Amino acid sequence: MEQDYYRILGIREDASEEEIKKRYRILAKKYHPDTNPGDREAEQRFKEAGIAYAVLGDSKKRREYDQRRRAEKRTKEKRNYGKKENQQKKKANPIDTTELFEKFMGIKR
Repeated sequence: MEQDYYRILGIREDASEEEIKKRYRILAKKYHPDTNPGDREAEQRFKEAGIAYAVLGDSKKRREYDQRRRAEKRTKEKRNYGKKENQQKKKANPIDTTELFEKFMGIKR
């Protein structure tokens, strides 16, 4: 998924349109290329903030973005569920390879 626009702007997911606009303006002023001539990192942050604001500042785009994020989160949780379950089984039932080998070879202690 694309970058986390809420993190880029430094806002919560339930931020109001006014909070989004205010935070974008602060970042745009802070990282504007005219304020930071030759600073590639500031230029990159300025661009990221602009993209984040373009999505989060538009209610329709924000709704679509939030839906994609939730869908991706559910998908990741489903993928990780099987992994966690297998890890728990391995921890709960560790195999003693020595004992297994002895049983296979018919060795008695």
